[in-house]
Amino acid sequence: MGKRRATNTTEKRARRQHILSAAETLLQRWSLDDVNVDRIADVAGVAKGTVYRYYRTREELMLEVFDRHHGVWCNALVSQMNAAAGEPTPDDIGDMVVRTLAEDPLLLRLFGRIGGLLRGSVSPQAARLFQAHRATRITEVATALERRIAYVTAPQAARWMLRIEFVVAGMASLAHSASARTSAVDPPDAVMPGLDLESELRAVTVSNLSLP
Repeated sequence: MGKRRATNTTEKRARRQHILSAAETLLQRWSLDDVNVDRIADVAGVAKGTVYRYYRTREELMLEVFDRHHGVWCNALVSQMNAAAGEPTPDDIGDMVVRTLAEDPLLLRLFGRIGGLLRGSVSPQAARLFQAHRATRITEVATALERRIAYVTAPQAARWMLRIEFVVAGMASLAHSASARTSAVDPPDAVMPGLDLESELRAVTVSNLSLP
């Protein structure tokens, strides 16, 4: 017998999070292209139609997975900036970026697919909500950076954050293209084979946050 339908707000929120967690579990082992709604429903223990009740398309579900992980990453960056002793140097900030990204290989992989997701079967409302969440988090990181480094303004820090995301997305996209030619599965421990993401991120950080 299948699960009964969630009827109140609390149950619906829990069911939505359960489906989201099922998608994350699959994405830890499979490429985004191989994680379909049938597999998500199977892992979540719900009917396929239930998944579509909460997410209009597979792409909108994947976008929410990215949204969740992007939020965790930005929160970790803010926490580490706030906890730093004294005024952090650009190298210190670079270390924080590299360390927090390395803790979430799934986020790195999804960064390489975010453009395709937004151009896919995602409603304008879902895309606007995602972009609003992302902009809010970038502002929070920028504000934290402005508080910790005397010569950096929030607008400068926001532009730096956007450059960081541009580099990550570009290199992750290249890595995805390379892995797609060899395997349907993206190994979690080989997110960016042959690409030195750490050096690129440090270069962006130092060049954009150095003393004027």
